[in-house]
Amino acid sequence: MFPVLTVLLFVMVKHLMLQKCPYWREVIQIRKVKVQDFNPAHTFPDATSDPHISYDGYGIRISGDNAIITNSMVVNSGAENYTFSGDNITHENNGSYSDNTVNPTDYYYLLINANDNSLNGIHVERIGNLYHKGHGIVLKSSARNNVIRNSNCINTAFELSFNGVENNLVEDCYVGNYDSNVGRGKIGSFLIANGAHDNTIRNCTVNLSSESAVKFMDWIDGSNNPGDAADAGNNNTIVGCSFSNAKYGIDFNSDWGYAYTPAHANVFDNCSFRDMEYFFRADRLNYDNVVRNCSVENMAQLKFEKSVGTYALQVGFENNTFANNGFSNPN
Repeated sequence: MFPVLTVLLFVMVKHLMLQKCPYWREVIQIRKVKVQDFNPAHTFPDATSDPHISYDGYGIRISGDNAIITNSMVVNSGAENYTFSGDNITHENNGSYSDNTVNPTDYYYLLINANDNSLNGIHVERIGNLYHKGHGIVLKSSARNNVIRNSNCINTAFELSFNGVENNLVEDCYVGNYDSNVGRGKIGSFLIANGAHDNTIRNCTVNLSSESAVKFMDWIDGSNNPGDAADAGNNNTIVGCSFSNAKYGIDFNSDWGYAYTPAHANVFDNCSFRDMEYFFRADRLNYDNVVRNCSVENMAQLKFEKSVGTYALQVGFENNTFANNGFSNPN
């Protein structure tokens, strides 16, 4: 048997890093608070034009296989609250929060080069209108065959990014907010980007977001990782999900440029879309995506285009029901 490492409180320490070691396997009840750059002069964009100068402060970092982390919490690590690089790690009932207006958290719960992990009951929350939108629960670089269930991303994004992110299951998770104040700063989306493919998002909910329910994007990550594909996500399946009270339902997004790289062959099956301003945003090359067996209601407009006519909406529609929308039923 491996011993259990129990740490009740860490305050103002640089970071806790657990690497491959024969002497521990289980980590429970860790608390870490305020590990970051507190210099207001490093606050982007108000005080500096350098968005990376304040990337400092790490909460819990685990590098190794077959670990267990449970009932832990990290608050206000400037760079990364949690970082995991390892296989077969079990995550249960961990919390990640940021409410600091000076250099708030960048990554809340990051799995990078992590396979066959099991996550259950993870709660991520960006509290307030922080200038950095943050990255909530994130699968990045190489992350395969992970299962994430019963977890929440509040006021930030749930992300799958890079073409080494594949064959993951996200199930029974909630993204968005708990209150109806969805003005500036109240956000939350499933973000599929940079070539993530063949993943399944099942029985999840996005509600009360001033942004998109599901967003497809591409950008140059800056890590020089060969898995940073020129692709905005392909062959992902979103099934049995409920999307409501967002600005856009399905967002082919070009906010970070590279609109010519495609989002393609993604399927939305047996989902509900309701109470939105736009069903689609069409600002990126897209093709062979399918919406089937879905219900669509109370949508003001079919699509938004930042550059009208630049990118056609190339989506197939199969056996859907439409009600009380501000547009004719698409074919």
